[in-house]
Amino acid sequence: MALGWPVPLSQVGIHRLDGAFVGRVDLLWADLGVVGEADGRSKYLGQFDEAWDAERAAALMVRERDRERELESVGLAVARWGSSALRAGGGGLEVALRAASHRARADRVRCLWRDEAQGVLREWRELPPAPRIPRHLLPVNRHPGRQRPVW
Repeated sequence: MALGWPVPLSQVGIHRLDGAFVGRVDLLWADLGVVGEADGRSKYLGQFDEAWDAERAAALMVRERDRERELESVGLAVARWGSSALRAGGGGLEVALRAASHRARADRVRCLWRDEAQGVLREWRELPPAPRIPRHLLPVNRHPGRQRPVW
């Protein structure tokens, strides 16, 4: 990752030890116990038609908050960011990830996980190690006005 983070796993299902589904996370840095959630406006706009309903919006926000608490209850720390955090080289993303990493206790994570492609429920210790990208292979932003991936 250009910010110095390992490459995360994506779209990982997290389950309680009894097998109950907690949620599917956008990104997972298993070595650190950090979950990454990309929260842009478009993620939520698709939930509502032209007749915006405050009750539905409130229910969606409460569901998201409860999901985050569930993830934290199994020992994961959640980092959230929007599209603005990706501008200027990903500085906002780095702030969100670092804050979550300070709260994380990877050694205390107690859950099961499922790779959506394989579908097998596995123990936490069976997560594959995060791949590292050698610094010389990281992307170079030759056009500062253009956005680029940050990991």
